[in-house]
Amino acid sequence: MHKDFQKVFFDRLLDRFEKKGTLVTELERVLRLSKDAIYRRLRGDTALTANELILLAEKFNLPLDQGRVDNSPTFVHSHNFVPIRTELEYYETLEEQIKMFVNVPNVSIDYATPELPLFYEFMMPTLLKFKTYVYGITTWNFEKWRNQPFHPDLIDQRVMDIASRIVDSSYKFGGQELWSIGILDVTLRQIEHNVQIGMLNDDDLIRQMFRELEDVVEHLEHMARVGKRFPRGGTAGEEAPDFNVFHNELANTNNVILVNMPDLSVVFTTFMNPNYLVNMDQEVCRQTKVWFNNLVESADALGKSGNKHTQTYFKRLSDNIGEAKLRIAAMKGKQKVFY
Repeated sequence: MHKDFQKVFFDRLLDRFEKKGTLVTELERVLRLSKDAIYRRLRGDTALTANELILLAEKFNLPLDQGRVDNSPTFVHSHNFVPIRTELEYYETLEEQIKMFVNVPNVSIDYATPELPLFYEFMMPTLLKFKTYVYGITTWNFEKWRNQPFHPDLIDQRVMDIASRIVDSSYKFGGQELWSIGILDVTLRQIEHNVQIGMLNDDDLIRQMFRELEDVVEHLEHMARVGKRFPRGGTAGEEAPDFNVFHNELANTNNVILVNMPDLSVVFTTFMNPNYLVNMDQEVCRQTKVWFNNLVESADALGKSGNKHTQTYFKRLSDNIGEAKLRIAAMKGKQKVFY
């Protein structure tokens, strides 16, 4: 975070208190940090995290865009921008980020992605564990998994408990999503590559991941057709949040998530996937919304208003899975082993 931004933010916050000591005591209580940790943040030695900044802005009703001291964009990184030590640490941080929005009324999510959103993989235990393994041996560079073939038991079981809670929370948000026809490509390539290099050897695991991918596609199509977001196995009742999805091949983008709230918007964008940057500059958020809406205008709706295109789109996804099965079967010298 820009040090001047943090200083201006704390100066505005100090105006709410008669004494600095009272502010420090209140910050200790709200942030659940030691006095020394609070003073490091007040001096600018330690940057406020995204969670801390949003929490203080909401607690004391301080608009974040009034902390700007120049025209440069204000970027804030989350905890997972620093090296991740364990897979559990990543998912704990992600859950904390989501908790910031769960109890805020009228939240909606705009999500543009060239690949399958991680939140949909949370419903699929083997697939989620495999993706976590891939991140662990690439982005996070975990020594503990180096040269170890994938097995679900490598992953801390507490990750699945967090995933279940995140599903319960994230499916409460309505919104819009932009997908490409290649949203499964990265995952399919990861499966194929790990088979090829001998890090994914168990046919039953491969078969299970393909089944889970097929279940994801089926559920995504169901949500798209009814226009409601709901967990797999749930119902698309009137109380379920609205869900509108579009197919657009015009923009090649990282994962971009815009969280729209009545008084504040926040942009998350992947940086060394699955790590992400958080941007709370309201002008950047406004421009992101304009960009997203422009893409929607030139996109094809998937759902009730685009039935023919919807059928073609999801059939293509299913075909992509089938083609990957055949390629892996050929690698292993087996016929239809994954059907």
